[in-house]
Amino acid sequence: MRRLACAVLVAALCTALAACGSEDDLAAVHLDVAQPGSPDPEPGLAVLRFVQAARRGDAERMWPMLSEPTKRSIGPGMLSFAHGTALDLYDSFADFREGRVLLSRNLDGTWALGAVTGRFETDDGDTEPAAYAVALRREGGKWRVELAGLVIAKLRPSPADTTGDRPEFRAEAQAGNGVERMLLWLDGSAARVPFERTSDFTSEIDGRPESKIQPGEHVAVVFAKTPVTAGAQAWTFDVDG
Repeated sequence: MRRLACAVLVAALCTALAACGSEDDLAAVHLDVAQPGSPDPEPGLAVLRFVQAARRGDAERMWPMLSEPTKRSIGPGMLSFAHGTALDLYDSFADFREGRVLLSRNLDGTWALGAVTGRFETDDGDTEPAAYAVALRREGGKWRVELAGLVIAKLRPSPADTTGDRPEFRAEAQAGNGVERMLLWLDGSAARVPFERTSDFTSEIDGRPESKIQPGEHVAVVFAKTPVTAGAQAWTFDVDG
C-alpha cells in the first residue's frame, strides 16, 4: 500500500495549471467544523482489530468482522477469502506498527467511519507515516467492515506528497449507483468542503483551506456513501515547513 502511495506524484497528476486549477478558482474548505454523526468508540476499535489481524495473517479472525455484502462479493466463504483478498491485506499491513484510532464516528445509525494511523517500517529500518480508513455497516448490533462497495480515487494532496500550507483537497467517489454524500476530515477534525455529483456514478469534493495548515505530517480521511453501500479512504501527506 505505501509503495503505491509513494509512487503517486503531484507532477504526474498536474502537469499544467489548467489541470490542477488555481488558488483563485477553488472553493473554500472550512476546517475544524462540527463533527458529523456522534462519537462511538466501537467503529475505530473494529478497524484497529481488523488491521492487527491482517498484520498477523489471521483470515479466520478477519472474516467474521466483514459485512454480509462484503462476504458475498469476496467469498463465497472464509477459505476463498483466505486465498484471495486476505493475501492482499496481509501484504499491505505486514509492516504496520504503532496503530492507534484516529476517528470513530457513528454517522447515521446505519453507517460508521473508523480510521487508524501508525507507522510503516521500511526495508532500511526507517519508518513512514501510515493511515487506513473504512466504512462500517451496522449488522446484528455490531459494526462490520464494508469493503469493495465503492472506490475513492484522484486524491489531492497526493498520498505521501509534500505540499504547501494551503493544499488542494480533492477526492472522487466512483460507485455502481449514485453517490449521495461525501465527507472530509483533516487530522481527525471535520472539514466542510464543496460536494458535487459529476455523473450518474461519480461525485467529488474539491477545495482549498481558507487558513494555513501547520508544517509536518498530516492525515486526510474521506467517507462516501450511496443508497446501498459506503466506503472510506485515508492517506498521509506532509506540509513543508
